[in-house]
Amino acid sequence: MRILCDKKAFTTAELLIASALLIALSATALGGLVLLKPVFTKNMAQSTLQRDAAVLIEKIVDGKPDPGGIRLSESGSVLFYTNADKLTFTGTQDAVKRTYCLNDAGTKLLYSDDNGIQNKVVYAAPEGAVISLRFSPMNAGPTLCVSVYVGISQVVNGKTVAGTLQSSVFLRNHQMV
Repeated sequence: MRILCDKKAFTTAELLIASALLIALSATALGGLVLLKPVFTKNMAQSTLQRDAAVLIEKIVDGKPDPGGIRLSESGSVLFYTNADKLTFTGTQDAVKRTYCLNDAGTKLLYSDDNGIQNKVVYAAPEGAVISLRFSPMNAGPTLCVSVYVGISQVVNGKTVAGTLQSSVFLRNHQMV
């Protein structure tokens, strides 16, 4: 027969110390998660806004694939507006005229053409976000170049985060006079 009393078990003090250490480690891990959540949320929002800015640039530059539709690079004439957040361009052979602009609140990108589509929402910013849009002409060589700037900003955890992108498009069918 075997006697169990020669085996040492944990004492109450050792169990209390081990429990206290486990509680301290758990509290530290939980505190770290709570402290890092705002940073993680801010970085995720910034990544999302940057992606959305790239999508907006692509939608404007590539245009809409409809009959008679054109891309910005194929346009023959471009109309810039004084408020710089609106652009109208037309193809060379009576192609569809396109207009891109922001709504009054600066929260939606709108698209219109002369085929009857008026102020169609191309993109709606996330709640609380504002879109910045700027079109400007750039003379670079014998053809006109259109600079397109898109920025989307939003306040997340008390800090402003933004996604921005700028692109330039040479107009192949436009000749400087």
